[in-house]
Amino acid sequence: MIIIMTSSKDVKAVMSEFFGTFFIVFVSCWTFTSLAYKQINWLGLALANGLTVAACAWAAISASGAHFNPVVTLIRASSKSISIPMAVTYICVQLLASIIASLFVILITPFEFQQDDASIIGFPKANPLMSDFQIFIVEFLGSCLYVFAYYAFVVDKRAPKNVFGYALGAAIMASTVAFGPFSGACINPVRIFGPHLVTGKYSRAWSFWLADIFGGIFAGFYYEFFLMKDSLLIDNEEEEDSNKNMKNSENINQALSLRF
Repeated sequence: MIIIMTSSKDVKAVMSEFFGTFFIVFVSCWTFTSLAYKQINWLGLALANGLTVAACAWAAISASGAHFNPVVTLIRASSKSISIPMAVTYICVQLLASIIASLFVILITPFEFQQDDASIIGFPKANPLMSDFQIFIVEFLGSCLYVFAYYAFVVDKRAPKNVFGYALGAAIMASTVAFGPFSGACINPVRIFGPHLVTGKYSRAWSFWLADIFGGIFAGFYYEFFLMKDSLLIDNEEEEDSNKNMKNSENINQALSLRF
């Protein structure tokens, strides 16, 4: 489905989503390959991926809202914060960026490494000892944490300014260190969409996809329609109270004295 861009602002938003998603998947693949060759540990992998997400978020927040995740885009569209056509474009671009990033990894991987089929391209993989149900629960929690952080620091206007990069990066780092050795800590569906498609390896793909989608949807809808809704009601009540206080007799007498 092709959406015609109607303004330069839309083009910038779509390109920001493309490049942000590209770098997130690209770095993710390289770090998991390094982990497979024991060049880094899980802490190093978490740091690299967390910093990449933080940098991309800061770079794209003003242009696109720094979604980089189809689940975030879906929830934002459901709350009418982004139009349906633009949301469809975002998701298509995110998936395309995931595929292209995966192809780039293979393109620049030394030929010697490509002899080992398992290491042509790295991406989050589950521990063989984990059951599908266990993978689902772990990934569900990781996706919840990331989307919750996104809403708390990007969407919610009460959040401190300009710290969302730290929060999103921290969510990725914490999930990777805690869940990585067990589920691989995918968290974001685009991190495995391109690699799975390019390599043709779909082992336990549905466990990742279902967990990451439903976990993000749960956290997003909870924050959007419960936490933020209550905050809006409180803000409206406070505004009404302040308006009433402004209309008391003392203020009216002061206004009349100033008038005459």
